[in-house]
Amino acid sequence: MSRQEVCVLPDGRRVGYSLKRRGRDPFYLAVFRGPDGRPRERSTKEPNQKRARDAAVALIIDEYTPRTTIRSVTWDEADAAMVQHMKGQNLRPRSIEDYRMVIRKLGAAFPEARGPAEITGSMAKQYKIARIGQGLSAHTVGGNLNKLSVIWRKWLIEECGLLAENPWEKIEHPKSDKLRPRIITSDEQALFLEWLERRWEGWRLPALLLRVKASIGCRLLELCSARTNQLRDGRLVFESEPCKGRKERQSRLPSVLYDELRSIAGKTYLWERFPQDLRLIYRRRGQARPAQAVGDFSPARLKRWIQKEKDDFLAAHKDDPRVRRFKLHNFRGTAMSRAKQAGATYDQASVAFGCHPETMRKHYLLLDEMAISDAVFELIQDGDRPGEGNGAVPHVAEGGDDPSGAVRPPSTDRGEACPIGIDPPTASGAVEGAGRNQGDRPPATPIDSP
Repeated sequence: MSRQEVCVLPDGRRVGYSLKRRGRDPFYLAVFRGPDGRPRERSTKEPNQKRARDAAVALIIDEYTPRTTIRSVTWDEADAAMVQHMKGQNLRPRSIEDYRMVIRKLGAAFPEARGPAEITGSMAKQYKIARIGQGLSAHTVGGNLNKLSVIWRKWLIEECGLLAENPWEKIEHPKSDKLRPRIITSDEQALFLEWLERRWEGWRLPALLLRVKASIGCRLLELCSARTNQLRDGRLVFESEPCKGRKERQSRLPSVLYDELRSIAGKTYLWERFPQDLRLIYRRRGQARPAQAVGDFSPARLKRWIQKEKDDFLAAHKDDPRVRRFKLHNFRGTAMSRAKQAGATYDQASVAFGCHPETMRKHYLLLDEMAISDAVFELIQDGDRPGEGNGAVPHVAEGGDDPSGAVRPPSTDRGEACPIGIDPPTASGAVEGAGRNQGDRPPATPIDSP
């Protein structure tokens, strides 16, 4: 055994220790007494005596550092504490419920765990594998892992002080492909709206809701929750309270849509006549039970109903080559893409659509990349002799955006180059070709009683 050494702790206490080697073990062992007076032996993982001394000092300081004692809490106790702190931070009820749903799913996946403190790093990895095994996409599972890490780091550790470690922070996210923005073409939109009107015997309300969504690119629940007093001076004004970005947004509407909205608006909500109209249609068809099953108006009920209509449309057209699967949220992305294609900068579009500029860049940068690729191939394919072609590749600054925020592919004698096969926006901002001949129709009138 080597001579006695001394480790000076941060609080000034002195702890004696020595180094020794055992048998064929190449590493030195640090021998000392712990805070309880009992002897300790810890491997320094060092074969060199000088480095072993430094490692021994670190081991002893760590051994004498007080450990934070965290009381083990149940899932219910953690949920109650988290909700209390979230309300204190003025989070929206929907955001709070979303976090609670994520943690409930985790608890259901590990019924043997009595609370969040019993979730280990190994269990976190198992959860990721299980979610992928359930057929969820890599993007969805990555979002789950992000939310769980936020719940642990921000709420259970920092705000509530219930836990000391975050088992999610070192979990690698599953690899995922970069998603291409799903653009709903004017033909697809027209086909969907015409199908809706035939299915519901000329009822204009569902198609009007979707035409408004396509025109201003709003979120579906925001639109379903709109009140009549939000129609002002040709605009639909989304107030800060219900908006995801917590900021008021004013969306100008084409006059035809604005007038039609005025004609159907209810006393309180814009779409509150929805259940009344739906009941009348069922009764006209002689379907008494479905008519009785229609509940009173609520924004969430209208949102679920229109989403189911979209699902039924896709099921009815699963073999139709004109229709590819889409989400209603893609109407929002389509409006953003049209704005970007028309020359709006990311900052300008983020104000109009109520999202962060980085969100625009993240989801719609592919439009810039496609424009650049088109320009490059145009240069090498347009002419056989040097000098032919129609110009240089457009310059795009780092990050995929030029100083004005727009990518302008070079024009040709065949017309302006278009990075994607979608129709240009009209001057009013409405989707070209969508709802053909509908602009000449008079405003919607109430459905007559049968």
